[in-house]
Amino acid sequence: MIQREMKLERYNNKWPEQYQEIKEELTRLLSGLELECHHFGSTSIKGMASKPIIDVLIFVNNISVVDMYNNSMLQSGYVAKGENGISGRRYFVKYSKDKINHLVHLHFYEKGDLKGLQELRFRDYLIENKMAFTRYLEVKVEASKKYKVNPEAYQNHKSTVIDDINKEITKTKAFK
Repeated sequence: MIQREMKLERYNNKWPEQYQEIKEELTRLLSGLELECHHFGSTSIKGMASKPIIDVLIFVNNISVVDMYNNSMLQSGYVAKGENGISGRRYFVKYSKDKINHLVHLHFYEKGDLKGLQELRFRDYLIENKMAFTRYLEVKVEASKKYKVNPEAYQNHKSTVIDDINKEITKTKAFK
């Protein structure tokens, strides 16, 4: 049985281009919605090693309206996963041809959602703070080696460092 791999790649300058293509596709697919799209996650941070999955955070005016687009999203390869463990979010995955590994993660939040805003602050902080960048990169590399085919354990291993960095962000006035 083929398992999903937590394999990191060096930063790829094509990731921002891939994000732009996804953003344009979403604008067409969700033409009835007012969207505020953001590239986030490790592929959005220049120099950060990452699984080659483009994470897109999309703010919408009303989160429940997103559910009405599940079928049209599926026709374009985006599988709806509901909240997927985060209350108030709508999450979609686009799979690679092997139907196991992921190519794109879409995270929809209602405008002003604190979790969505926290995700963007985390990205911005890693871009600005070299020590936080390095700490996060190190824990990602460690997690990918320890939990090569266990996505949940990979995430859990990173969570302490993510929580610590989010606490730092909260204490930093520039990122409030």
